[in-house]
Amino acid sequence: MNDDGARFSLLICLGLIALVAGIYAQTLGHDFLNYDDNEYVIENPIVLQGVTLAGVKYAFGSICEVNWVPTTVLVNMLDCQLYGTWAGGHHLTCFLLHALGSVLLFLWLRKMTGCLWKGALVAALWAVHPLRVESVAWIAEMKDVLSGVFFFLTLMAYTDYTRGRTLARYLLVMVLLALGLMSKPMLVTVPFLLLLLDYWPLRSTPRVRLSLLLAEKLPLLALSLISSLATLWGQKGAIGAMSNMPLALRIENAILAYGDYLREMLWPFGLALYHPIDPKGPNVWEVALVFLALAAITLWVLRARVKRPCLLVGWFWYLGMLVPVIGLLKVGSQAYADRYTYLPSIGILIAIVWGVDGIGRQDGGWIVRWLHTTTFRARRITIILSLLIAGLTLLSWKQTRRWANSATLWQETLDSIGENDKALMNLGEVLMQQGKIKEAEGFFRRALLIDPSSRGSLSNLAATLSLQGRNEEAMQIFRELIHLDPADSGPHNNLGSILMGQGKYEEATSEFRQAVAIDGNPQASCNLATCLMREGLLDESEAEFRNLLKSNPVSPMAHNNLGSLLMSQGRLQEAIAEFRQALTIDSAYPSAKTNLDQALKRQEALR
Repeated sequence: MNDDGARFSLLICLGLIALVAGIYAQTLGHDFLNYDDNEYVIENPIVLQGVTLAGVKYAFGSICEVNWVPTTVLVNMLDCQLYGTWAGGHHLTCFLLHALGSVLLFLWLRKMTGCLWKGALVAALWAVHPLRVESVAWIAEMKDVLSGVFFFLTLMAYTDYTRGRTLARYLLVMVLLALGLMSKPMLVTVPFLLLLLDYWPLRSTPRVRLSLLLAEKLPLLALSLISSLATLWGQKGAIGAMSNMPLALRIENAILAYGDYLREMLWPFGLALYHPIDPKGPNVWEVALVFLALAAITLWVLRARVKRPCLLVGWFWYLGMLVPVIGLLKVGSQAYADRYTYLPSIGILIAIVWGVDGIGRQDGGWIVRWLHTTTFRARRITIILSLLIAGLTLLSWKQTRRWANSATLWQETLDSIGENDKALMNLGEVLMQQGKIKEAEGFFRRALLIDPSSRGSLSNLAATLSLQGRNEEAMQIFRELIHLDPADSGPHNNLGSILMGQGKYEEATSEFRQAVAIDGNPQASCNLATCLMREGLLDESEAEFRNLLKSNPVSPMAHNNLGSLLMSQGRLQEAIAEFRQALTIDSAYPSAKTNLDQALKRQEALR
């Protein structure tokens, strides 16, 4: 690359970073959300400790929110090491990763095609599009932007590999893909995408035999298979819960989702965190029209593949990368999710930008003419492109504001897509956290009018009833939940907690034991040990606490309650150690502070 090209590339990279920062710097003042952020960060005691040996073991040996994503978990731990529970620091990591991904996308496109301005246009449109907001402004979806960085690095490494097929370069491709898959399993289709890139623009055939191109993808395919199996294992419960949806309905929903994603790319309005499935089912004519449109586009790109192979590559990039999340294997109750477009949408942008100007490795088409001529037409189209990027940037900035906190997000979701049980339930949880119990109860009841079988809404409703002292009503709901799903440990634990509060220790112990037997529920284990302690079964209680701490050594409640038991036996030195350990894990744990002060005073009095 000449000096002018290098200078332009540097300016483009800086411009991309500035665009991303202009949209997402506001997230430094945003909060954690009450949707998945708790599981990944704010209520995950192991992650909150930062990077530790126990944390590394946890990252690789555990499922987080039905996904096996050890790379993401480790980065979350590093963020906690750096920022603690300051949400702005975690948001900073998210938008810096997105900025890095935007730069890498541009650099990869320039490296692969030799086209400077086309690559810059694709990267800019992708970086600022409002569909990116969900992935960047949501801490729990940091796995999107992190996997994106490794995705682009994988593509760059593979491009280098095709220009000099060495073992070292191939191993680098494998390592980067593995890291990407461990960030988010969305990358399972990458081996197939690389075959598309072999066709265009790398044009590996006929220079390289097709059999070799296929064979060299097999180790990468093995990585994808391992990631897929880990994902299926982690999501087995969620998949099972949605398996009642007929296959025909899932196929219809998948067809509509492909159309919805295209619509949102072209008309990015009505975006929301949650798009519910219509309980009445999709309109048959709408499904037919979308299917015919998709089929027509597919036939068109196939016919144009000789003259414009970029259309085929871009279109099948889009179709293929969405396969893992399009809903054929249904997980969750959403019809589609905006965040799923994070990487698939790049294919559409490549098809559009390269497609309208023909095929070639060197700029020489309309983009160069726009930027290097002084005709009125060139200036006019340059202004149009600038206004398009500016408009998308403004829309993304406004969309990002909606993610400031849970209350704002879920209210905006209701305003955007209308009454739905997910938004109502989560708004109710926000109110419950604010101590507005009666108002929260109303939201949970509204959610249950939409989905009477929602276990989350039922459980939250029971919790609000219990907080209001209406324990009989709450216990009736928990028993109903146990009847609906005997394999769910949560209702057993919650029912046991009410019984323990009523002093019915024997019944409570029975519920806690059932919860522990189902899935080793750590909260139920801690409650069981506490219940045994209140019954006066101190030896059995201590054994239960110590067993729990072997499997979950970072439970501040378990350390604190064990310390209370030890203090009641006069074992002050051991009790002080447990209280201090609880505070090491959670420095704001109130009862541990109080108990530690009491234990230290008793110890001082004995001297």
